[in-house]
Amino acid sequence: MILALAVALVAPLALVVVLVNDARTKALLLLLSWGALSGVAAAYTNTWLLSALDIPLLELKVEFAPLVEEFLKALPLFFLFVFTGRYVEDRTVILGAIFAGLGFSIVENYSYMIESARTLGPNELLRYVLLRSFSTTIMHALATGIIGLGLFSIRRGTFEPFGFSNTFVFVAYSFAVLLHALFNLLVQFQTLGRTAAIGTVVVLYLGAYVFFDTIYTNLATEHPG
Repeated sequence: MILALAVALVAPLALVVVLVNDARTKALLLLLSWGALSGVAAAYTNTWLLSALDIPLLELKVEFAPLVEEFLKALPLFFLFVFTGRYVEDRTVILGAIFAGLGFSIVENYSYMIESARTLGPNELLRYVLLRSFSTTIMHALATGIIGLGLFSIRRGTFEPFGFSNTFVFVAYSFAVLLHALFNLLVQFQTLGRTAAIGTVVVLYLGAYVFFDTIYTNLATEHPG
């Protein structure tokens, strides 16, 4: 089912990529498409881990799924970082990372929505979808965005004074995984946990707004080294 959902999203996006002329828009749409496909890869990988490791679902969601999902979402960014660094020096890579997270979340949200439709009424299903759309979606987007920001900062020389600047790839990835795992842990609880998760999301929205309204706009005037 999740593969069909990804195809339903990616197929029209592929047409849009062909039709648009702006290179930046093409890149963002391609990363959005990759995010959707990475959702399929993550679903199959998580299912295999659940069976192979014989672990509870909660353990998978908190300890293993964040590692798998953040790696797969950011895989094209890692490739660009290693083989074509000049693309990672452009601040668009940060926005592209967010688009990859959004693509992943869209497919995941539709998958959960279809599954929940079997047990929830129309109003309950709407509330469930709205909750995921304004919470899990921003978590997925910003977690991958952290990786994009880390790769951009490394290529722009931000961490050179510390030495071994490439090791900050693992730092950025670790922060993304930590945010993801913490969110997954919080939402497993009832009212208190969900309230804390929503509060975390509010902070993430505000942080994202401040970042893009101030820091991101100034990155265009900076130059590597």
